[in-house]
Amino acid sequence: MYAAGMTLKEENYSLFKQAFEKEVADTIPPELLIPEISIDAEISLTDIDTKLTNALKSSKQISTPFQIGSIDWVGESLIAAAGKDLYQSVNGGTSWKKVATLPAPIGIVAQSSQLIAVVVGGAIYASTNKGKSFKKYVYKSGLKFQS
Repeated sequence: MYAAGMTLKEENYSLFKQAFEKEVADTIPPELLIPEISIDAEISLTDIDTKLTNALKSSKQISTPFQIGSIDWVGESLIAAAGKDLYQSVNGGTSWKKVATLPAPIGIVAQSSQLIAVVVGGAIYASTNKGKSFKKYVYKSGLKFQS
């Protein structure tokens, strides 16, 4: 499953919607337009025990001093986008540090133990040094990204 985000001026919505729907109609095979439900796991009432209820109780709400647009979590490390700014928490969301400001609002954020990647407009920015610097990759035809 993939997700994306963007900012659009209200007066451009109708034109964007028409162009987007035309592109979808022209490029997506009809079999992909059939709704489907993806189920991670099924449980019965007998599966609900103390271990499960304790796991649910241990979930915590994360508070931030900014509005989260996109977030990714690996272990105790969270990376969150808020507009053009990228924030990191290394303690499960208790405190946050701004690690970067990109040239435009961030649509998607993802991380691994060695890489932070963000989508900004039609480009992907990647950092291999915990957000200290980012390299820009721009989409070129043929599904290739070039730096």
